[in-house]
Amino acid sequence: MADRLRLLLLEDSQNDALLLLRELKRSGFEVEYRRVETAEAMEAALRDGAWDLIVSDYTMPHFDAPAALRIVAASGLDIPFIVVSGTVGEDIAVQTMKSGAHDYFLKGSLTRLGAAIRREIKEWELRRAHRRNIAKIEHLNRVLLGIRNVNQLIVRERVPSTIIRTACADLVETRGFAAVWIVHTTAEGRILDYAESGLGDDFPQLVAQVESGSLPDCCRRAQETGELVLIEGQSGGCNGCQLRRCGEGDTLTIQLTHDGVHQGFMSVM
Repeated sequence: MADRLRLLLLEDSQNDALLLLRELKRSGFEVEYRRVETAEAMEAALRDGAWDLIVSDYTMPHFDAPAALRIVAASGLDIPFIVVSGTVGEDIAVQTMKSGAHDYFLKGSLTRLGAAIRREIKEWELRRAHRRNIAKIEHLNRVLLGIRNVNQLIVRERVPSTIIRTACADLVETRGFAAVWIVHTTAEGRILDYAESGLGDDFPQLVAQVESGSLPDCCRRAQETGELVLIEGQSGGCNGCQLRRCGEGDTLTIQLTHDGVHQGFMSVM
């Protein structure tokens, strides 16, 4: 089965482009591509699509690989970039690699191109996974810092309604969360108070759901395990949740307890 490849090809020669595409097909790739030959066209392509790979000729009548590398750097995108050129010398090839290219091939010597592309895409996937993991750690650290702030708030403040409203506002305004909600209940689940920040019109439906005892998955799991529950954004959200924002990003939910007694739920997004 061929590997699908979304290729942005920077090449002014249609014949050279066809030769490259033939080599990629021979190497086992099913290629969807766009060929561009100016800086403006490249910038538009980067805005319009998600690309697995950029392959660039070193020099074209109105564009070149160094300029293309600067465009990629300015965009903040991480896309494997391979230069395939004609007669550029070794010194230029080395300088191009130092400027950000991931590999360099002569147009008459492409036998290793397929293997190089697979290697670069694998390394790109590892970098992307690493960034996701770092983002999750940073998100969790913000949660833990927010929980510490809430604990300090509880020590200072004695009015429960003030505690939960201030906690929600603080976590959104100063800790970078998109939304926070807290539902304060009795041990039996009867709602005493609630607050939110960043949710809007959906929240009353969630409150009614919690009061009915028909808990969304995140609350049910937090209550059953007594642990912090992570719902990842790409999972499609929490089953049974009334919030339209559920599933837009990672959500962390915890059961609130005091002296081992259930006191409600808190969730941050």
